[in-house]
Amino acid sequence: FDQKHLDIANEIYRIINDTVKTKQPNMSAWANEIRKIDEIDKIPINNIMKVFKAANKDDFWSMNIRSPQKLRKHWDRLFMMSVKTSLNNKPDNREPLDYYREKNWK
Repeated sequence: FDQKHLDIANEIYRIINDTVKTKQPNMSAWANEIRKIDEIDKIPINNIMKVFKAANKDDFWSMNIRSPQKLRKHWDRLFMMSVKTSLNNKPDNREPLDYYREKNWK
């Protein structure tokens, strides 16, 4: 792993430890898991903290994502949640379902 992976691992630990005091994990293992997310899963390095921070704001996920291993395991679900969260801050211009139900589809 590189320094960038270790930096992200340390930041994740700092955020978790700010809310729930925990003992220091094996930071090398955490950094290696971040490396796997980056290099094996091909997740852009700048997205890792964005998705973790979005998960950390969610009542359920903030209590369940307590390590890079869990972040990686649930990445797809968390990524979609983070996208949905960011979209919720923008107006939704889609037509409501009722619009389509009332169309005559003959």
